[in-house]
Amino acid sequence: METKIKEWVLKASQTVTKQTEGVRPMSLEIVPGRKYYKVICNTGGVFCFIDRDGNIYKPAGAFAPAKGIRGTVETIDPEKVTFSGGFLYRYK
Repeated sequence: METKIKEWVLKASQTVTKQTEGVRPMSLEIVPGRKYYKVICNTGGVFCFIDRDGNIYKPAGAFAPAKGIRGTVETIDPEKVTFSGGFLYRYK
């Protein structure tokens, strides 16, 4: 599962970099932790959290994810990820 997570972050980073090309290029980096992988932006903010099973969470802050799974690395297409993190919100 770790390789799938790293591949997803790499593809999402390429997508985000393309979206922000003309303004301030943004890229993503993965930082492993005890429970979650923290995906951070080169701008300094947390983009999302991913647990060891591949579940994606919206950040509640710099150190913890918000409650509730927002998707998985298998269900969210990394090419449809937006730089603003809109894919992490729940829609009714």
